[in-house]
Amino acid sequence: MALLKILQPGGELPRLDPKLLPATMAQVASNVDLRRGKLEGVLAHTDTGNAISGATKTLFRYAKEANGGNGYWFTFTSDVDVVEGPIVDDDFLRVYWTGEANPRMTAIDVATGAEPYPAVNYQLGIDVPVGSLSAASPIVELPEGAQELSTFYVMTYMSKYGEESPPSGVSAEVVRWDGATVELSALPIHSGNNVIVSKLLYRSEGGGEFLHVATLGAGATTYSDSVYSASLSEPIPSTLWDKPNAAMVGLKSLSSGFMVGFFDRTLCFSEPGFPHAWPITYRIAIPYDIVGVVETSQGVIVLTKGKPYVVNGSHPESMGSYPLDRAQACVSARGIVDMGEYALYPSPDGLIVAGSADGAVMSQSVITAEQWKAYKPETINAFRHNERYIAFYDNGTTQGAFSFDQQEGLRHFDQWTDCGLIDLEDDALYFKDGTTIKSWQAGATRETYIYRSKQYALDIGETFNTIMADAEAYPIDVNVIVDGDVTAHQITGRKSERIRLPRGYVTELEVVSSTAVAGVWLASSVEELP
Repeated sequence: MALLKILQPGGELPRLDPKLLPATMAQVASNVDLRRGKLEGVLAHTDTGNAISGATKTLFRYAKEANGGNGYWFTFTSDVDVVEGPIVDDDFLRVYWTGEANPRMTAIDVATGAEPYPAVNYQLGIDVPVGSLSAASPIVELPEGAQELSTFYVMTYMSKYGEESPPSGVSAEVVRWDGATVELSALPIHSGNNVIVSKLLYRSEGGGEFLHVATLGAGATTYSDSVYSASLSEPIPSTLWDKPNAAMVGLKSLSSGFMVGFFDRTLCFSEPGFPHAWPITYRIAIPYDIVGVVETSQGVIVLTKGKPYVVNGSHPESMGSYPLDRAQACVSARGIVDMGEYALYPSPDGLIVAGSADGAVMSQSVITAEQWKAYKPETINAFRHNERYIAFYDNGTTQGAFSFDQQEGLRHFDQWTDCGLIDLEDDALYFKDGTTIKSWQAGATRETYIYRSKQYALDIGETFNTIMADAEAYPIDVNVIVDGDVTAHQITGRKSERIRLPRGYVTELEVVSSTAVAGVWLASSVEELP
């Protein structure tokens, strides 16, 4: 006679017919934790005590060590990509984001003034000074022996965060010499959404580079230049420092010290060490509309509505790109997850691995493309947690979550959210639940789980009437399903118990419990039990 069992359980493997499942895999694995090789309910979620608006679509935890160790929870009512800046030991603790009107930034001196946070933000990048300076040639005659110099001027703005703008238009040519004074006027006044604290004046002589002449107050409109040529200092650094494109999204901070974003089919990089500056010369064209980006050891993986691409190089000016082999479109930017050596993202056919396996459909051994579509993959919002892909989905009928692991299979959870974040230091997944922030499966109590075994096809004449369970506490509820008819049985101890079952062909075991269960056995006699 056959011995039916749930032992060393795994997750769901919907790709296979329930009769063809391995004995360790399940038809249903709901709210169950399998990490210890037994059935356990997942831990309850915990409330962090932080209230937020129900309209929140993006969370970000800022300055975690501040505010009594709780930090400040930034909330956004749209889907934004928010990152810490790439500047090491940044005294301003600046953060940057895209997804609202123009790329934005904030800093510690203004972000935490009042809730909702961030209290104040600025447009990313500094405007080009509008117009050209007016320069008047010296009114004195050229002294004997003095050298005439063909001279031009430009000016830049400097923000309170040390962000320098691109230069203004070049002034008309004037002729000067050391000892003469050039009167400058009509210096532009800044009117954009940044705090400008000074203006930097630069001078070019004899066709050379523009060198720093003087730093002026933000409101200065005139200047008398009598600086000798030998006293000029560093060259202008910001000639190509454009503001980011207003439509840029998908912002990520890279380990190389610069940032990446994109708009349409254009990939953009910032100037290393200067996240407000996005030179147009650092842009790369991609043949398909870009959906999202992930940094791996291979470089920046660019997920698109067509093929994925890899872009790599040590500096933005020397980046190169090449496509990965398989044409698998990404259908959800929020479903893209950095898994370390590779990216996982949802396509119409399943979960795609990009980076180490050139676009392989990683989920195809677990779920078919047709079954995958039932999750409505374009709605997936996913995270890497406990080395698993945790995805929240809304297919129009069901809002829920699942975890994916190639070996473990799928597990499903009742909880759903449209907003969350991973905190690596806390090893926590924080998510919005109504108007509160909760920590995913971080509590002390266990939830009730449902675990249904494979379907066992029996030989004619086979029957079962003895059941046993190895559990941490009793009683536990086990449903024995014979040809679809459910017989509910409560096991009161580890010893074998008699159970009356109808005759049938297909038998399944289902555990519904909040107690840890190491194994369940169904047999036709006590002698067959372990």
